[in-house]
Amino acid sequence: MPRFGFSLVLSLQSYVTFFIYTQVFNLPGILTGICSFVGYLAIAAAQFSMGTISDRTNTRWGRRRPYVIFGSPFLLLSFFMLFTPPLFLGSSPATIVLFVWMLAWNSGFEIFYGVTTTPYQAMLPEITEVGERPRASQLQNIWGLLGSAAGLVLTFVGVTAFTATIVETGQLNIPFLLIFLVSAIVTGCFLYFFVWKMPREQPKWGSHESIMSNLREAIRNKNFLRVTIFQGIASLVPTSSLALGFVSDVLHFNTLFYVLTALVLLFAVLIFYTVWRKFIERRGKKWTLQIILLFGMIIFPLSLIGLAQNAGGSILKISGIVFVALVAIFIAGWSLFPYILYADLTEDDARRTKNFKAGVYTGFPSIPLNIFQGVSIFITGALDTYLPTFLPATATTGSVSWYYIVWGPLATVYLLIAILYLHKKVVLDFTWEKEANAPGMRLESIITGGESDGAITSVTDILNARMQTASQMIENKDYDNALATLDNIRKDAEYENLTGIAEDANDRIDFIRKLLRDGQ
Repeated sequence: MPRFGFSLVLSLQSYVTFFIYTQVFNLPGILTGICSFVGYLAIAAAQFSMGTISDRTNTRWGRRRPYVIFGSPFLLLSFFMLFTPPLFLGSSPATIVLFVWMLAWNSGFEIFYGVTTTPYQAMLPEITEVGERPRASQLQNIWGLLGSAAGLVLTFVGVTAFTATIVETGQLNIPFLLIFLVSAIVTGCFLYFFVWKMPREQPKWGSHESIMSNLREAIRNKNFLRVTIFQGIASLVPTSSLALGFVSDVLHFNTLFYVLTALVLLFAVLIFYTVWRKFIERRGKKWTLQIILLFGMIIFPLSLIGLAQNAGGSILKISGIVFVALVAIFIAGWSLFPYILYADLTEDDARRTKNFKAGVYTGFPSIPLNIFQGVSIFITGALDTYLPTFLPATATTGSVSWYYIVWGPLATVYLLIAILYLHKKVVLDFTWEKEANAPGMRLESIITGGESDGAITSVTDILNARMQTASQMIENKDYDNALATLDNIRKDAEYENLTGIAEDANDRIDFIRKLLRDGQ
């Protein structure tokens, strides 16, 4: 349930902020871009540091729970204040005052989003057993998708219906305020209901690694760094920040087409989640990702349809809906990959080093990725400010720069750089992955960097080596990973009819569970 609230407010913040400040509140695009860039730096620092900080916390309220309790009010307050400056500053605040307002509240939102979501996500291993986690993760993703869908509907149906009046009067109207107020209240209710209902996590051990130590661990894996850089280059594409302004002021959508936009985005993403997943299963991650990027390179220049202002309203709107559907297909494929890539990189590193660093691989990418996204929004703001005007301001809209037309071809340039870098530098498909897809093959060899380890030649040797790894995890009190490893060993041993090893793994599982029950 908290994932619904987090996704709801993040969706609104991502789609509405740049549009509302540049087109409604009349803050210059370059200043809006600077505020957003600083916000991305803030969340990068918050997300990376909060994983380590919450790991090292141990209070009578739990390890992660205090940060959710403490951070939520500040997150929701900053969310509401970000979208309501006329309520406190008047209808025509000075540019510098509006700039400081956005800088403060947008940065506050980003910081406290990191403060609350990072410990919340890290809470999962401490309130669930190993066998419960796939279902818990699935439920989180379902709630997250529902929250994003609600944010899209409120953006394209709700916000757009009331901005014209705000531009005309300079005053916020009640329905507009209710969108953000109710969204904040609903999110807060979900968060505190979760804190109240879920069992308090019982930390049995703490982390003593410093933030700098974790940072050093991350940068030693060159392929991991290359994946992060690749993702950062591709994330320069400014889809969310320009989406609302493009359909509102360039395509001139009305309420009906806003509803169609939200529905097309939702259903196209849902359908093509499955389509792209099938491609991944059949052709591999790297091949599929390259196809997705090539698809994006082809469709993004269609933003030039905005040049057809004299083609007739219906033709422009229908062309716009088709363009939105194509972009949604790209988004569906692209959004599948971050979780897959970093999970695979974590496992690849664990197989090579016999040491699990899931927290590092989850937290570190937030630094470069948010910097890249900050650069993207800064470029967006600068070009929106300094490129010539394409459409002049009207009584109900602000002026529209040429950037709202040429952003598509520019996105193609970003994707071209990304796909060349991906093709030349990045490894996404590992030989050991066949273990997960073909049970009869998964014990043939231990793979390190794509090469077979000749020191281990039999199934029994492999299982014994993995048993030693599990023993080391137990000694380090890494009980969650030890349980997962031993459970896989037991299944593999049963598959190979190695009863003795299966029983040994089962005995160790019982031993760990006894330790956990006894609080050791």
